[in-house]
Amino acid sequence: MISAHERACKGIRATQRGLEPIKPRDPYLLHHLAVVLADCALRPEEAYRLRWSEYRDGSLYVAHGKTANARRVIPVTERVKAVLDMRTRSETSEWVFAAPTKSGHVEQSTVKKQHAKACKAAKVVPFVLYTFRHTRLTRWAEVMDPYTLAHLAGIQTSVQRGAMCIRGKKRYGKR
Repeated sequence: MISAHERACKGIRATQRGLEPIKPRDPYLLHHLAVVLADCALRPEEAYRLRWSEYRDGSLYVAHGKTANARRVIPVTERVKAVLDMRTRSETSEWVFAAPTKSGHVEQSTVKKQHAKACKAAKVVPFVLYTFRHTRLTRWAEVMDPYTLAHLAGIQTSVQRGAMCIRGKKRYGKR
């Protein structure tokens, strides 16, 4: 993306017509987003809505998600820490991945074209960003117990569901 801007600065529009190309607002957005997704196993929507207040003490505090279990604390890797520290220097927004959208943060539509271009440039078969989550969870599954994995993934295990049903029966007299 940066090299495209540099080429545009030397192109016909810039040199002969005197028009300045639009400089990318955040040329590393897709890279930084991919690192966070790949290392923390976040759902893309969770990463899009990360606020700076949710990054502290070397961890990401996921405050929202599709289930109650989605609220969790995830320790960050050195690579994610470096990316977030780099973004901290240039961001003035409350959002980690800020964008000029109605919500103020990136959304699927914000990164869709960048992702398609990156896949094409890398000669990679296009894939959904959710794949990063699946890859990380698969790697974690090799080295951690299922309960820790379920907690970090923000999902509910069948044992947890069963316990909730039993508690629900006692508390509410259902079933």
